[in-house]
Amino acid sequence: MGLYLLLRTIGTVFYLMELVILADCILSWLVMGGNSTVYKIYSIIDKIAFPILAPCRALLQRLNLRGPIDFSPILALILLSVIRRIVMRFLELILIGGIL
Repeated sequence: MGLYLLLRTIGTVFYLMELVILADCILSWLVMGGNSTVYKIYSIIDKIAFPILAPCRALLQRLNLRGPIDFSPILALILLSVIRRIVMRFLELILIGGIL
């Protein structure tokens, strides 16, 4: 039962990280309108999303793939999806197979 709860919790954490990245993208467009309330919400969301997006931005910079459009959220979502699948599959193997 404890492993199942861990599985659900980790899945929820990954889901929330994906939502933060999507909210950061959407709010970055809306903040251009000059609304101070939107800017305050964006600054909070951006501080949460920054540790996730910064390594992706650095990787894209190193690969010389920077341009007028920031593709780091797309890369971050892809990487989060891959990491989530690996972690969840490993935990499912433990839960079903009784590895530990």
